[in-house]
This record gives sequence, C-alpha cells and structure tokens, in this order.
Amino acid sequence: MFKAIPIAGAVAAAAVLSAAPLQQAVSAETDTSGVIEEIIVTSRRREESVQDVPLSVTVFGEQQIERLKPTTMRDFEGFVPNMYMTNSAAGPNVAGIYIRGIGSTTLEKTEAPQVGVIVDGLQFGSTTGALIDAFDMESVEVNRGPQGIFYGRNTVGGNVVVNRVRPQFNELGFKVQADLGNYDSFGIKGRINVPLVEDVLALKIGAVDRNRDGYYDNDNIGGTAADIEYSHQVVSLRFAPNDQVDAILTYDRIRDDSDTNAQDPRFDGDDPHQTLGDKQQPTTYDVDQLGLRLDWDINDRWTLNSITGWHDGADKVNQDFDSGGIDGGASPFAQLHTLRDQEYEVFTQELRITGDINEQFSVLGGVYYFDSELNFKQNTNNVIQVPFGLPAGVPCAAVIPTLRDNPNPAIGNSLCQFPNARSIQLAGEDVESWAVFAALTWRPTPELEFTVGARYVEDKKDATNSYFDFTDGTFDDRTIPNYDEFNFAGRPETEGVAYEVGGTWDDTLLTASANWAFADNHRAYVNYSEGFRSGGLSIRSARDPAEAPFDPEDSWQLEAGIKNDFLDGRLRANLAYFYAQRNGAQFSSIISLPPGSIPGTTTIVNNAKRSNIQGVDLEVEWLLNDDFTLVVNGGFIDVDNKAFTIPCDILDGCTAGGVIGADPSGTLRTVGGNTNPISPDFTISAILAFDRQVGPGVFSANVGYRYNGDFILVSTGGGQDQELIEGKNELLDARIAYSWQMDNGDALTFSVYGKNLTDTTYRQSALFLGAFATGFQDWAAPRTYAFQLEYTH
Repeated sequence: MFKAIPIAGAVAAAAVLSAAPLQQAVSAETDTSGVIEEIIVTSRRREESVQDVPLSVTVFGEQQIERLKPTTMRDFEGFVPNMYMTNSAAGPNVAGIYIRGIGSTTLEKTEAPQVGVIVDGLQFGSTTGALIDAFDMESVEVNRGPQGIFYGRNTVGGNVVVNRVRPQFNELGFKVQADLGNYDSFGIKGRINVPLVEDVLALKIGAVDRNRDGYYDNDNIGGTAADIEYSHQVVSLRFAPNDQVDAILTYDRIRDDSDTNAQDPRFDGDDPHQTLGDKQQPTTYDVDQLGLRLDWDINDRWTLNSITGWHDGADKVNQDFDSGGIDGGASPFAQLHTLRDQEYEVFTQELRITGDINEQFSVLGGVYYFDSELNFKQNTNNVIQVPFGLPAGVPCAAVIPTLRDNPNPAIGNSLCQFPNARSIQLAGEDVESWAVFAALTWRPTPELEFTVGARYVEDKKDATNSYFDFTDGTFDDRTIPNYDEFNFAGRPETEGVAYEVGGTWDDTLLTASANWAFADNHRAYVNYSEGFRSGGLSIRSARDPAEAPFDPEDSWQLEAGIKNDFLDGRLRANLAYFYAQRNGAQFSSIISLPPGSIPGTTTIVNNAKRSNIQGVDLEVEWLLNDDFTLVVNGGFIDVDNKAFTIPCDILDGCTAGGVIGADPSGTLRTVGGNTNPISPDFTISAILAFDRQVGPGVFSANVGYRYNGDFILVSTGGGQDQELIEGKNELLDARIAYSWQMDNGDALTFSVYGKNLTDTTYRQSALFLGAFATGFQDWAAPRTYAFQLEYTH
C-alpha cells in the first residue's frame, strides 16, 4: 500500500512546508485583543484547539457564519478547500457533498453517503434533508479525509459536523430575524432562551419559516417551478443537576412542502432556468427527531459521553424525470413520471469514554449502534418513444398496431410512442450496524504527540423488492375529469420480479498520526487514516435478484501538513498535502428498459476499480489591521481513475445511439482511464471583511469571491456522449450591515446581502436516461438578494 505513494512528491511537499510554513485557513473569529481567537474543535472526539489537531479541518464560527449569510448548509460550498456541495434534483434538500473528490449525489437511502453530516452528534443516515437550515448554527467543522475511526459510519471522504446553539442557564434572551428578497422570497426565524432553574435547567425554542417562488419558468404549463415552502421548529431542554452532569434533550419538527428542483430537459439544448415539464412537482417531507446528549465528568480525568438519536422521516416526491411534455423530442422516454413515497426510521446510540491515564497517555474508547428501517413505494407511469426511420406519411401503427405517432406535428412519425407502461414497486430495507473503537495518544514530550486508533464495524442488511405491472396496451386519456396518472385501479395486474436478499459486511479500520510543535505557534504533522463504506443491496433492481448486491468500497489516505501563526497572532495559515487511494467506489447506473419491462428503468449499484487522488489544501486568515480581515482558501486535486471493463447489461442496458438493447448482451464497456474528478480540480475563494465602530453601532461589509475549475458533473460510463463536463465558473457574494448597539445591551441589525451577483449560469446536477438527449440538467440559482432585519436581546 505505502509503496504506491509518490515518495518524491511527498519529499518535495515536505521541503516546501519546511521552507514556507503556512497553516490551513481556519474560519476563526477575532477578539478585542486584535489576534485571531482560538477555535475549539472536536475532530478527535475531544475538545482541543484547531491548531493542535493533526488533521486538515476548517471551522466556521459565529462571526464567519454571519458574514456568509447561509440559508442552508449548501451555502458553505466553495469556502472550504477541495469541498464541492450540491443538491440532487430528485428529493427534498438531498445533499451531494464531495470532499477531495470522494462523495455522491445519490438520493437512495440504501446507499449511505460517503461524507457524513453530523448535527449535535447525530449522523444523518441518508442524504435526504441533510442540507439543513443554517439559522441555529453555532459552528461548522469540516474534516477532510476518512473519518471512520472517530465518527459514525461510511465516512470514507470526510464529514461535516454542525453544532447548534445550546440553551443557556441564566440568560433570558431572544433573536428574531426577517428576510425579504427577490423571487418573492420571505423568511422569518426566531429563537428564545428561557432560564428555568438557576444553573440547573434552561429551555431553547426556535422556529424557521421560509418561502420563495422558483427561479425556473415553466414554458409548457405556465407558472414557476422549484418553489420553496419550508418550516422547522426545535425545542431543546438542558439539565445540569450538578457540576459533573450536563444533558440536552432536543426535539426537531420539519415540514417541507417545496417543489423538487426544476429540471431543464436535455433534448432541446441548454435553456437555463426553463423547464417544459407537463405537471407540477410537489414534495412533502415530514420529520420528527429526538436527540439526547449526556456528558458526565466522572472525575478530573475521565468523561463519559452518551448520544442517543431517533429519527422518523417520511418523504413523498411527485417527479417529472423527462422534464418535458408527452410531445417532446426525447428518446427513449417521452414520459417518465414517478410518485415516490418513503418512510425512514433510524435509531442510533453511541457511548464514549475519554480520559488521561497520566500526563503522557490519553485514551478514548466507545461503541456505536445504528438501526434503520426503510419502507419504499413508487408508482411509475412512462411512455417510451423510439425512431423507426419510417418514410413520411407512414404511420407508426403500420409497424406495430399499438404504436402512435408523437402528438407534436413537427415530430410526427419520426418518433413512435408505445402505450403507457404503469407499475407499482414495493420495497424495503432493514440495516443493523455496530462498531467498537479505541484510540491511544502518547506525549513523550510537551512538543511531541503520537496517536493510534482502530475501529471494527459490521453492517447487516436485509432487503425486499417486488414489482406489479398494470400495463394494458392503452394510452392514458388526460381529458378524463380529475385525471390521476397514478391511479391504476381497474387495470389488469401482473406480478413482476420479487425477491428477498441479505448480506453482512465488516472491516477493521486504522489510523495513526504524529504531531510536532517544533516552535511556538508552529506545528507539523503527518496522519494516516482509513475509510470503509459498507456493501449493500439495491432495492431498485427490477430484473434479477443477482443484480441487487454490491460490494464495499474502502479508502486510505496519507496527509502531511503544517500549521502556523505569524505576526503575533494576526496571520494564521495552513498547508496540507494528501495522497489517497479509493478502491471499489460504488456508483449508480440507471438503465432504461425496453418496452414490456415493468418499471421503465432499473437502478444497479456497480463497483469501480481503483482511483489515486492527490492534492493540496491551503487556507490563510490575516487580520490586516483593526478594520480589515482577509480569508483565502485554495484547493487542488489530481485524480487517476484506473480503467476497467464491465458488461453493458448492468451499465447502460446495452443502449447505443438512443436505441435500447442495440448492442449484444455481454458487450464489454471500458470505464475509467481518465483524470477527471467529480468535483472541481481547482478551487479558490477569498473573503475581505470590514468591521468598524460607527456612532452607536458597528458597520460591517464583506465581499466573497469563489472560483471553481472543471469537473465531471455526471458520467454514466455508458459509451459515447454519456459524460458531462461542467466548465469553470466564478461567483461573487457581498453583504453590508449596520448593528445598532443599545444601552441595555440589545442590538438591532439591518443588512443587505446578495449571492451570485454576477448572475453566473452553471449546472449543479444532471441525469442521463438511456441516451444523451434524454434526462435533465439542473441550473444553480441566478442572482439573488435580500434585505434582513434582526433584533437580538
């Protein structure tokens, strides 16, 4: 394994690090002394300064969060080196997070995300809803590289740790803010802290309500698309019966009735922020969640931590995957409409003990348990259309009596439509996972520290799947009053494939680090870490139970870095070099099935071969003077994806030239063999912030710049024209604010902020269905701006 590391490159990087030490850009806060404030992180599951952690970690404190004015966690994208963040167009707030080129945009709850999102100690079991609202955030930590030893499950790429504001015992206070912006956006958010018993009991209540018209126009049925209607309530009770015990019980209630992200159909070229969908695409997302955190200082040396979580979520998505009308020009799908209904329940429990054996040795140990249950139902109503090359005037019915010409006169018999294919899928999965982990830290001298750790994890999964066909050789009659395309009552029912499958996967992960404070405010480190993403079972395979199981993926990474403070604490800079290897990466293949097949598509999870990834993270923060602060982040990754072959049957359905099954079964496709990352190969961002006391308050202004290089937006691996490269883009954000400080300590803040001020157009996701012209592309938000009024007591 270690022989694969480019030794010469590592030595060169080490020489650069020694010659010009720079510390990774921490999004730190400033204090009144004019130096960068110390920021505490929990990257190794204990509180320590971000400058002491032998790991590349970025931290956003309250002041930096205020500068960025994030609406959801998505708005941190671009301000962390080598992190790309997007959201899937097929579900509510579905997160697609990539760190150092590792991640995914999958919405399937049977495919755990490679980058973990952890809120108040609780890890999201899927990507759905992971782009949480940012109002109540106190800090955000981004840990790059495999985090499987210290945090949760499947974190082969890294994790994002969000800490929300905790109830305060002896402070009665509240914070209310209202936003009004373009696209008729309006939001109101509030939080109140109520001390109930001095030093013992406190209550926090918070609420968020956001609404916005979509920035897509529907040129088919009229109106806008991608509207937002979101609400979230949180109640948190903190209890400290004595100086040793501190417990927080938190309840979250989320209701999201937003549309899915709108989709621009690919068959008519690039038309940003325009859709031709022939129906509305509402979602409903309901969540009830409980979390209990207990911290017990057993004595001066030992602490016991318990984190218990329960999540009960239900989401329903009514989707127009072809993104066009029934008379559109896409092939093979003229229509692919789905109604996806899921219930997902998760229980997690972690017990962790940390302590100091003596001044030289510290230990950590714990157990982690995860249990989830998924119930899945999907109704599908699709129409396949294909070219038969018929002469003008020859109707499609002349070839097959049940066919019809495309209803669009301009297309006519050049595309022939098969009758509606209707199906219902019922599926589910139960997951039970447990892990035991431990780490030992040795400090032979005050300047030198070594840490080793291990984690054993085992995942057991059982899945069921069944399809029912309601195709009867007829086309839907949309003129029927109260037409419901998913009401199949009265149609003949035929049972399709049904199966029960199961599997167990396990692995032992290792980590090791060396950390050297070679001078005051200067530290060098090297870190080795491993990651594991369990194998699993696809519940979207419609053909053969043998297609359901997929293998695990694993990763390992070697990182060397240096952290420094200069200019008496006014300049902080970090530089890290990393080399990683990823084996068996899981990727989804959406296969268009021929007429007569039950659902129209089937999803198979395949495993790639090996990818070698190396790159650099750079972060710098500089207090230029008493008024100005400059933060600069930069990242570069270089990827070598090894080529491999895979049968076309499980990759693209042997589709060629838009024709399903055109290639013989068993035809081998060559996949990989490229250097394209699935996240920008080069990123740089800069924030220049100004803060000055003016009259009775503080005037603040900041401008943020982001640059993203080329990257693969989507690749099915299915032959030519099945890869989409998203080009470079530059974004500019800004904010101006004045905070009036009142004599009683209250503050009234008025601010104006804008995002993507240059109105840059770029894609954030895309989907191919069978052929290059079928499917959609999702364009990121155009220029947005808002006025905000905030009152804090």
